[in-house]
Amino acid sequence: MQKERVLRLLILILSFGSLSTIASLIIIANLPPVVSVATIFIFLTSLIAGITKRYGKIACLWAALSYLLFVVFATHVAYATSIILSFSLLVFPFFWNMEVKRASLGKTLNSFGIKRDKLWWNVAFGLLATAFILYPLTGLEKVTIVYLGFDTPDVVADVIKSLPLYMAIFTFTFTPFAEEIFFRGFLLDRIGIVLSSLLFAMAHFTYGSVAEFAVAFTAGLAFAVMKRRSGSLVPAITAHALFNFVTVLIFYVVGANL
Repeated sequence: MQKERVLRLLILILSFGSLSTIASLIIIANLPPVVSVATIFIFLTSLIAGITKRYGKIACLWAALSYLLFVVFATHVAYATSIILSFSLLVFPFFWNMEVKRASLGKTLNSFGIKRDKLWWNVAFGLLATAFILYPLTGLEKVTIVYLGFDTPDVVADVIKSLPLYMAIFTFTFTPFAEEIFFRGFLLDRIGIVLSSLLFAMAHFTYGSVAEFAVAFTAGLAFAVMKRRSGSLVPAITAHALFNFVTVLIFYVVGANL
């Protein structure tokens, strides 16, 4: 019971720090300086009060320190906002299930589809689905969109090739876990395949590429079907990681344009 409480507190602190930082950046970007400072102060004070009431003053101090560290990271490291956003996608489902719904870690992982059952079969399922279904399908889709003149082939390539090495690695290591836990583990059973895939595609429209939006939507549908068919999140995580790795390999290392 004590370990469970410590884990809940750790998830709460990390969620508070990362999500509050993202919220603060959004507020600062959209409101006048004086209004944004006041809004952030009221927002953080209310959250800190809730943490203090449930877990005590020490937890409040740790939460405040977490926020401070995330803010420093966001303001001093290139691409920090993208990293923190991915981190937020990862921790929020755990926060919601374990802190808001008061579910245990075991039940939380099981609800996300993170299971050891048939682990290697599910890994193989993800690899084969990516190689023989996902990549041929999305490749044809991208070529068709470019051929019809709705997009140019170098939009995403330029973005990916401009990334530093640590961010390129981040896209096929941490990002697949975070996005699959949020979009397929957390959202899928709540809002369905189509809507969760649409939100997934919208999250990838920051590239400004029609082809990337369409490919992300198709990939999201494929990942969702993998989750539903297998009952496990492992195939989707595997496929997502492989898909991102091959994409980075093509654009970043080889330097080819599709």
